[in-house]
Amino acid sequence: MDARVRYTKMVIKEQFIHLLKETSLDKITVTKICDCAEINRATFYKYYNNPADLLYKIEKELLDGLEEKTNHGKDMSLPEIFRVILEDIQKNGYIYETLFSKNSDAEFRKKVFEIAYRGHFRIIQEHFPEMPLVQQEYLYYFIAEGCNGIVKQWMRRGMSDSIDNLIEMAQAMFDIVNEYMPAEIEKKRIEKAENINSGDN
Repeated sequence: MDARVRYTKMVIKEQFIHLLKETSLDKITVTKICDCAEINRATFYKYYNNPADLLYKIEKELLDGLEEKTNHGKDMSLPEIFRVILEDIQKNGYIYETLFSKNSDAEFRKKVFEIAYRGHFRIIQEHFPEMPLVQQEYLYYFIAEGCNGIVKQWMRRGMSDSIDNLIEMAQAMFDIVNEYMPAEIEKKRIEKAENINSGDN
């Protein structure tokens, strides 16, 4: 991709994000994007089919980048993946703020945090092999929603808190779960065994 193409696509994306910040996707037209980007419609259609296609490609570019940075969830802890996500949000703050807004794709935030799912779900399975799959899934989403809530509050505060502090808070959540859950699983196992034994008697 030559410099002119990169610049043109950058301008189109920037102007589209500005429009999306102010209005919903279904009210954004190709004509409006072209007027703001100072390009003709033929140039827009050279790269994108419509505003929805443009949004999809912006999201895909961000998600693909996160996948690459997190090694597709392999061999990284959830705090490490969480750090990658936070750093990318901080770097592209205006874009993420817009894409997380009510005007954009309601599923985008979920897609971002599902990147962490594959890697951390493996860790949950390793730590709690006796836990039923359904409970493992609930446990993951309990932690993921906690991280999601931290990000929401962080963004409301203008991302002023340090990423290190957020990682420490998230790590505290993980530590509590890791300390509490094994004991509870063992307790339930013992209770189940005692109930079976008492039934035999």
